[in-house]
Amino acid sequence: PHGSIFSAVPDRFCRICSELAGEYKLPVRMNSQAALEADGASGVRAMMQEKGILMSDDWGGGRSPGETPKEFYIRRFKELTPGVTDFWLHPALESDELSAVVGIRELVECRIEEHRLVTQDPDIPRLIEEEGIVVTCWKHIRDAQRAR
Repeated sequence: PHGSIFSAVPDRFCRICSELAGEYKLPVRMNSQAALEADGASGVRAMMQEKGILMSDDWGGGRSPGETPKEFYIRRFKELTPGVTDFWLHPALESDELSAVVGIRELVECRIEEHRLVTQDPDIPRLIEEEGIVVTCWKHIRDAQRAR
């Protein structure tokens, strides 16, 4: 899993991450405080803040069992609080290559659905506008980090 190195060695991983972020003036994609505490790394956010490193305030999170990608994004967009929430998508077109690389049919279908959501579904852009969500990218956050 993506977080396995973080969960296995949070102190070392975070120390190296903060050193690199400081040296290259980069923001850091950071899990929520609750998730960090669950991984035994409760002081990580404070350490990054002391060093002046910008980071995401929260992760978009995962889908609940039985929840479709669309239901997930609608729910999470309505739950957002002020700050930077890092959502990640893996949109893809259906293909034999996608199935071979991903391997798990449920994940393949999720990626195909995420592609449909961002290219064809009018409800998601409408909800983003209605909720007053500002869509940004890491380039903007990186530029803010380097301007500090």
